[in-house]
Amino acid sequence: MTTPTPEVLAVIEEALVQHRAFGDSAYIVGQLEVAFLRRLERVAEAIPAAGELVAAFARCDAQQRYRLAGNTVLRCAVQHAYTRLETGKDVGLTLAESEQVILRTLQHLAEGRGGTPHENGSIALQRLGDQDFHGWIWNDAYPDDAYGHAFRRILDLEYGGVLCSIDDSELAMLRQGEQLLRELLPDLGRSALTHAHQVGCFPDLGFWRGKVSSSQIRMGGTIFLNRNMLRNPWCTAEHLLHESLHQKLYDFRHGHSLLDVDAPMENSPRVVSLWNAQEFNRANHWDTHRAFAAFHVYAQLALLATLAERRAGELEPRYGPFRGMVSSRKALDRARYLGEELHTQCASHLGLAGLRMRDWLMTILEHLDPAPPPRGAYVHLMLDLYVREANRMEMLLRAPDVAPAFVRELANAAELEIEASRYILSAVGAQPQLEQLDRQLAQPEQQFPEVRRCIAQALLQASPSGYGLNTRAKDGFDADLAVRRMVELGSDNLVLAQAGVPRAVAAAKRRAREMRFVGSSQDEVGRLLSMLAAAVPRAGRVLEVGTGVGVGLAWITTGLHQRRDVEVASIEGDRRLLDSACTWPWPEGVRLLAGDACELLPTLGDFDLVFADAAPVKYGQLDALLRLLRPGGVLVVDDLCATPTATRQEMAERDGLRLALLRHPSLQAVELDWSTRVVLATRIRDTVPA
Repeated sequence: MTTPTPEVLAVIEEALVQHRAFGDSAYIVGQLEVAFLRRLERVAEAIPAAGELVAAFARCDAQQRYRLAGNTVLRCAVQHAYTRLETGKDVGLTLAESEQVILRTLQHLAEGRGGTPHENGSIALQRLGDQDFHGWIWNDAYPDDAYGHAFRRILDLEYGGVLCSIDDSELAMLRQGEQLLRELLPDLGRSALTHAHQVGCFPDLGFWRGKVSSSQIRMGGTIFLNRNMLRNPWCTAEHLLHESLHQKLYDFRHGHSLLDVDAPMENSPRVVSLWNAQEFNRANHWDTHRAFAAFHVYAQLALLATLAERRAGELEPRYGPFRGMVSSRKALDRARYLGEELHTQCASHLGLAGLRMRDWLMTILEHLDPAPPPRGAYVHLMLDLYVREANRMEMLLRAPDVAPAFVRELANAAELEIEASRYILSAVGAQPQLEQLDRQLAQPEQQFPEVRRCIAQALLQASPSGYGLNTRAKDGFDADLAVRRMVELGSDNLVLAQAGVPRAVAAAKRRAREMRFVGSSQDEVGRLLSMLAAAVPRAGRVLEVGTGVGVGLAWITTGLHQRRDVEVASIEGDRRLLDSACTWPWPEGVRLLAGDACELLPTLGDFDLVFADAAPVKYGQLDALLRLLRPGGVLVVDDLCATPTATRQEMAERDGLRLALLRHPSLQAVELDWSTRVVLATRIRDTVPA
């Protein structure tokens, strides 16, 4: 790979921080302050204290205005109040909570304090460094005052996870990563960090498990890092820049629209990030904003990685072994791919600012990468995912408690991938690589990860350019597409092997994680539903009350095994959850109904199998529910166990429902004291009140 000279790299960094609209942080912050003040003036119509803050803001110096407009809690308080007033919708913090944040900010200013209003708490917050642009580091012991309460509320709304405090050694590593970042990129590092007013660290648990870092526009000003990363300054430097650049772009979007405001949002274009797994739900199909954010970051990470690779020998004595950072080649390839896709797939949705920023960053890439991949190449991106998944499987296979069934699933997956790769190599006439692959796979000790590495090596060696195989293909055979299909199918098979559940269920669980929905059916209940669905008679009917994101429904349809004679109806009152469930291609005969189940039940007819998973119906409409059961029909009611957080009233309600089902004169019922505690009942005679 040919890399630019140090002089060219310096010019590129200068361009990234000095472009008037796209790179100059002073300009971007100024535009953010204008937007903040405009919203604050609107909020003042409902919250008088906001009017006082407008006047106080005008008296602040530049540093105070920068810190106030950038503070996550104050920004969200104003934005949430503004949205409530403009739309009438319940969004985020209540008006009362927003008012408390504004009053606390006024007190902060009246006391003549600088910095962030968070400094007023009884817990002193550490800073990332001692410069004016350095942000503060969240401490989970921070008091639950107006700012602490609001921050935790916003965090729960947007992430559903909790943060943690870091110890002295982790703080030192965080600061060392920041120092390394500014040593490599003194100007760009400062510019990016200007937009990171707060750093929150999270444990590798629950919602956060597997995430390295995060940020989002709805929590402007705060970046989040996995505390496990705070062992390696190179990795820390990369992710400080990564998330801070996201915040820089988010701040830019408060003053300029990347998208064409008149572009239709229905069926908006998507960019497929080929180096990420689709996980059944097209999780790697990014909308224009997300694709643009990744493009913006990778184009600049490529500069960081190029400099780090060049200076690693010089810097390792101070910062330790050079490892954990994205390679410059990978960053360049991803950036160029995203830039090209934004042009070919999303150009009609980009506004003037988006088009010009895209072109500007592509010009930067041309200088940073004089020998890019051929336009439209993508096999190298697919094989990157392919090998990374192999490495992850290798770690799982090393676990002492690895399940034999999982090992067998991987062996079966390997056989499919070997067959597919042999076919591709044969079709493009890569006989030497095919023979080499056969020799490598003949070794009996080869496990799934090594099989994948051998396949990836053979395919790359068969590629004349290292980026694709189509130049060798004959008779119209699309070898690149064949590689893509092999990788995507293999990725899906890995998800299934790890999940240990049917494809539709695995996809629904993925949706539940994305939506932070915790009310889905447990696997034990799901398998019971699947078995009962398989027993539904010909021309039968099934009802689920409480779709959620579709986990229970997925178990039911799996048990039906593509039967077309059975009608399935599922009711959900939360439109957001139902919209998520509707993204799955359900079989013919499945209807998802939006509305209040209590109102819909009398209109639906009778059923052979009813799964009651919605509390209002279970506890308030039992007789209406039983009227839906045909003679011999089966009713399943779950979630009858006492949870650690259940109140006495809730426990009494669950016991009451359980006993009502077990003692009902028209039901033959049994209690299954496992999973979430289930009552299974069959209607034995038509004695339900009319």
